[in-house]
Amino acid sequence: MIVVYCPDARLQPLVRSSLGTTFRSFAIYWKGVRVASCVASCVILVLEWLSSGSGQGGLHVLKQRPTSCPVVLVMRKDVENARALKDVVVEEVVWLEELKICLLPALEGARSRGGLDRLAAAIAGASCLPARLRTALALACEVKRPVRSVNELARLAGCHRGALWREWRNAAKPTPAFRLEVFLHCLLLYHAVVCRSAGSPWLNIARELGTHEQSLRRMAKPSVGYILAELVRESGLLPEYVHSRSMFADQPGEDATFSPPLRQNFACGAELNPLALMKAGSVATGVTRRIHHTLSRNR
Repeated sequence: MIVVYCPDARLQPLVRSSLGTTFRSFAIYWKGVRVASCVASCVILVLEWLSSGSGQGGLHVLKQRPTSCPVVLVMRKDVENARALKDVVVEEVVWLEELKICLLPALEGARSRGGLDRLAAAIAGASCLPARLRTALALACEVKRPVRSVNELARLAGCHRGALWREWRNAAKPTPAFRLEVFLHCLLLYHAVVCRSAGSPWLNIARELGTHEQSLRRMAKPSVGYILAELVRESGLLPEYVHSRSMFADQPGEDATFSPPLRQNFACGAELNPLALMKAGSVATGVTRRIHHTLSRNR
């Protein structure tokens, strides 16, 4: 879900047309944005003037939260706005005058990095993992072009692939079905479905990622239990899925990188598919239902 905060009704038609068919929910109050950001894959803030009203303060509060999702900031191309940017941290900035051509690419970039950055932070803080494996997995989340194989990951981390396999197997005894190869497949699929959500053809996406369209289709179902078309609709959940299935989830002393409602509903064994649970409504009956209620009430 993409949440759009656009309090100015005059700008809403322009934002809607720039997003096209991309799934989104509109909010006109900060309360709706704060609630929805718990499960949104991205938040688009349309603040014509960053220094006016509660815009900058609300943005600061949103980004201070440990579960903050990626933010795309849309505003007027103005000297004062440019100066105000030094005090805010967002993933992407789009000038209102360039919204039509720049919003979707910015959205793709923000969504791609947001979930993986949180996953990388969770891995880096997982003291239960050996340092070498922890470094390698975090690197796999941070690189711009996804790692396609264990061999490639070993080269990236400067170690032998056998060492990574051995350390993963030793650490993954509670969930042996979630292999290191599946971890990498999930990251590759995440990059692919985020690009697809922004409208890129599968053929171009596969070429950009250094793989083939058929390879993406073959790995989707065994890795996460869904075909590619279904994964596009659930793309924001893939990092949480990887986190819940991995051995570093819910370790004592771990930072609350992922929102508790998602942790609770994704904390299931290999026999259950977390994405299927989400689709069936186990999460929707809690957080998501409250979000839709808040958004509809604020319209």
